[in-house]
Amino acid sequence: MNPKGRVLTAVLGKSTDRVSVHPAVHICYASKLQRINIGLAFCKPEIHAKVLEGVFDHHPNIDGVYVSTFVYHLKLLIKSRWKDRILFARTMEA
Repeated sequence: MNPKGRVLTAVLGKSTDRVSVHPAVHICYASKLQRINIGLAFCKPEIHAKVLEGVFDHHPNIDGVYVSTFVYHLKLLIKSRWKDRILFARTMEA
């Protein structure tokens, strides 16, 4: 079962092969993993998205990432190569 299938199956209340893991990731932690300046990650949405996607490189066993962000257009910029992962984003519309 791939990560996306695991999440969608769990949402439907069905059994999965294991617990689906979706940690809340702070941009400061994600930036350190990527060795990218935190200021750039906050100011540029495309870098913000790249930094968050990079979390999957360092933690391949997670199924998705939960992010709370004020960058309302971040969800439009994430065109992940990780098509089988889930990004939960709570956004504040500007």
